[in-house]
Order: sequence, then C-alpha cells, then structure tokens
Amino acid sequence: MKRSAIVIASVLALAGASAHAVDYTWNTSTPLNLPQYYALQGMTFTDTISFSLTGVSDVEVGAVANIFGSFGISGGSLTFYKGNTVLDSFALTGATDFIAAPSLGAGDYSFVVSGTVSGKSGGSYLLNAAVTPVPEPETYALMLAGLGAVAFIARRRKSA
Repeated sequence: MKRSAIVIASVLALAGASAHAVDYTWNTSTPLNLPQYYALQGMTFTDTISFSLTGVSDVEVGAVANIFGSFGISGGSLTFYKGNTVLDSFALTGATDFIAAPSLGAGDYSFVVSGTVSGKSGGSYLLNAAVTPVPEPETYALMLAGLGAVAFIARRRKSA
C-alpha cells in the first residue's frame, strides 16, 4: 500500500512538472519588468499577463529568452491579444524583440508567453512593457488656449 502511494505521488509530481502556467495581472500605472525562470528541462509553459486600458494608450512590450550554453528556451513566442483577437506576435530568441502598439482603445488585453525549456540547467525569459496614455483632443485645446492667453498678456504688457 505504501509503495503504490509513493508511485502515484511520483507520477503526479512528474506530470505537474511537465507543464506550467503563470497568470499575472499587471497594474499599468508602473512599467512591467517580469523575469521568469524555469528549472526543469523539457517543461512546457504558457504564461499569461493580463491588463486593462481605461482610455486610449500606447503600449510597448519587449522580450528576450536567455539562450546560452546549457541554459535556454526553444520554440518560445510572445503573442499580444485584445480579448481573443491576436494583435501581434514574435518568436522568443536570444535577441530582444519589440511590439509597439500605438493608440489602443480601452479594453482588456494580454501577453501570452509560451515555450519549452531546452537547457539542462533550465531556461528563462525577461518581459518588459510600458503603457503611455495618449492625451485627449481636449487636452491639446486647453494647452493652446493657455498659450494664447500667455501670448496675449505678454503682448499687452509689451505695448504698455
């Protein structure tokens, strides 16, 4: 009885180690710097980083898989979604790649990073992202009105 329990526990542990997923919710008020490390060679992973935009914003994301010697990820990719719609994607390699998505509207978005740990010593990737709000047209109108008022006052003082 004790032996079969050990065998079952071992099988379940190995099955759990073969696939891994991280679900992370990003607060876009600060830039994202997400290093992720996996130690078990042959393990597949699918990590989802979710976030929401409340207004029109520019989004930039960059990622790199650390590949050197006995450390690496194979078949890795980063896919950028709005809901279930793919906006862009690229392969994770030893070089940093970027996605720049200007003027995205409000809504729910996500980055999905997936791959297989190919290094004997494990593998990792680093994902960086930032959101920059795009000013509304009213902001520009208010700024121009303020500059106009400053110019009017300056001209009036100069003529007096």
